[in-house]
Amino acid sequence: MLLIRSLLALLIATAVSSVSMAAVTLEGDPKVAFIYFSPKNDGGWTESHERGRLKTAEALGIDPAYVENVGETTEAVREVVDLYLDRGYNIIIGTSYGFGDGLLEMAKENPNVAFMNAAGETTADNLETFYARTYEAWYLAGMAAGGVSKTNKIGIVAGFPVSIVNWDINAFARGARSINPDIEVIATFANTWYDPVKEKQTAEAMIEQGADVVACNMSSTAIVVAAEAAGAYSVGFQNDMSAAGPNGHLTSVVFNWEAYYIPAIKRMSAGN
Repeated sequence: MLLIRSLLALLIATAVSSVSMAAVTLEGDPKVAFIYFSPKNDGGWTESHERGRLKTAEALGIDPAYVENVGETTEAVREVVDLYLDRGYNIIIGTSYGFGDGLLEMAKENPNVAFMNAAGETTADNLETFYARTYEAWYLAGMAAGGVSKTNKIGIVAGFPVSIVNWDINAFARGARSINPDIEVIATFANTWYDPVKEKQTAEAMIEQGADVVACNMSSTAIVVAAEAAGAYSVGFQNDMSAAGPNGHLTSVVFNWEAYYIPAIKRMSAGN
């Protein structure tokens, strides 16, 4: 299990892809700000970006700003970006699929500001979207799940049926079936990115259906906690979630966003 956990962390840290922006000429010294859709200590997605922000700050000797709990609407994104622009920030980093349209509008209106967005699909000359090749690590996580399941039934709780989520689910299933061709995979969409109560309830429903391994593709530790309480195995996501399931946690797919943020900010600071 330790070997698989190490492999997962390594793969995610080194396998980040992006749709690149054209060269942007920043006005003034680089000044970086982050936008989060949930609390910075949510236990999952935003916490992984916060960890990356802090490591980036330490590595580059900068003090990036951040704001939490921003709604995934164009209006909410525009309001926050306007506040940042008024304060001289010229590298704006969004961290949510739902921020895409708002960031695209602001990028078109502010050509000398660099915008980036994790897990987005919108791009412009000065808006770059990026994400990790998580299917690589989820395949390994599936192998771990398929190797321990005794009921031949495993589950994964995810947010929405978008491309970057679907590839996680498919990779998890393919990895499990590479070990056990007879394994059944239950996939459920919570239709939210962050709702600990709903995440826990969905995991419990899967366990009642016979799943003895439940994987988290969400943004809290609630799924791991639910599996631990039921005596089932679990797979964490975004952070090392082993503390939430000390007995049943198999491994976690871990993000190390600083591996992307540090060179990207260096590149933009140099005018490339």
